[in-house]
Amino acid sequence: LSLSRKNYNVGLFDLDIHGPTSHIILGIEESKLKSSKRGLEPLQHNNMKVMSIAFLIGDNPLPVFGNAKSSVISDLISNTAWEELDYLIVDLPPGTGDEVVLALRVFKQTNHGFAIVATPSVLSISVVQRLVELLRDEKINILGLIENIATLPDGTPHPGDRVLAEFLAKNDIRLLGKIPYIRELEEYLLEKRELTGLEKFGKPLQSIVEEIIRSF
Repeated sequence: LSLSRKNYNVGLFDLDIHGPTSHIILGIEESKLKSSKRGLEPLQHNNMKVMSIAFLIGDNPLPVFGNAKSSVISDLISNTAWEELDYLIVDLPPGTGDEVVLALRVFKQTNHGFAIVATPSVLSISVVQRLVELLRDEKINILGLIENIATLPDGTPHPGDRVLAEFLAKNDIRLLGKIPYIRELEEYLLEKRELTGLEKFGKPLQSIVEEIIRSF
């Protein structure tokens, strides 16, 4: 949304096959896709295009794995009819599963960049370390890391900040910005209000978006 408000043509591609949530965060209720000769047409929402597996399966589970899962991901990527875009944001699940590996190998042929999102905890960092190694093996351009839930509910710094700082220094990865703990987040989601209107979220996000734009 922050990019689209800068008059960029933006697409959001939620490739989390088992737990898509982008449509919930955006408050998208109408999810009937249209098809054309070019393929499936992404939904138009607030001046950007959005595609998610949730638009095809609703709230039903998708119990696929292995080759079947890879096939679902490949079909969704190849059959989505994007218009000419300035930015395509691909939302991937945590870890190094099929969605992540397949998306990396498809999109690394483009002018790409990978922004890592992580919480400042030992458990999170252990998962992210494996992801970083995969990204470098695949020769993916790492833009940097976004620290999520960077503060405690009382606004003080998260005790895991030191662990995260050590991780960034060890891997020579820059910090793109910090998103604090936001008490009002659930209320905004329930009321289907735009998160960019929440200053605690929108202000740091705007700074992060500027950092990402400068990376290209």
